[in-house]
Amino acid sequence: MKPSSLIAAVVIAGALYYIRGIAFPHVMSEVTASQDCLELIGSTTQEENGINRIKGTVRNNCKRKYSMVNVEFLLDRSSEPVNLSPTWSSTRSGARPIEQSPMASFPELPVTASARNVEPGATAEIETTMPVPRNSSYRVGKINGF
Repeated sequence: MKPSSLIAAVVIAGALYYIRGIAFPHVMSEVTASQDCLELIGSTTQEENGINRIKGTVRNNCKRKYSMVNVEFLLDRSSEPVNLSPTWSSTRSGARPIEQSPMASFPELPVTASARNVEPGATAEIETTMPVPRNSSYRVGKINGF
């Protein structure tokens, strides 16, 4: 290997390391700052054409425009009315099914809703991309803007 090739490789590696040091903290500060700037005003489940989704409104409380805002909703699986195979309990008086939800042991299911081009001080309507079960309970997870 020629010394000039080695010097060129070291210079390129140093330049990439320098650029990463400048760009990465800036990107992280923008994402972290968005958590304080973006606010979910309200949300509800709504059925249209037999499909149930979570809809809501996001407000941008900062002085910068967000080209993309993502809101994460976490569905509570224990509220899903699913009973694929009941567990039976045997007593002296006879066998009877035990009411349980097989989904209760799983973690919360995340679904996301997005809005584009949210101007400073403006509000935007959001809607989940995936349908959610009827009468499902949920909580708000992360709100990110980019």
